[in-house]
Amino acid sequence: MKHDSWTDGAVERAVSSATVPLLVDIDQAPATASRDGIESMPTVLMLDGDGRVLRTEGFLPPSGVLRFVAGN
Repeated sequence: MKHDSWTDGAVERAVSSATVPLLVDIDQAPATASRDGIESMPTVLMLDGDGRVLRTEGFLPPSGVLRFVAGN
């Protein structure tokens, strides 16, 4: 996803306008992975407006990332 979906122009605009993106290398930050229950890669976590964690696991093409960011 790092080289396919996140570099898509529409995804970059949607993500940067709606979120503060942060990439965590779980090999370098295993405590973060453990804390957030990340067991597979890729895993995307977002907080909604109420502070709830939204989660998706597995590859998403650009259209899937856009749907996830939009909350669908």
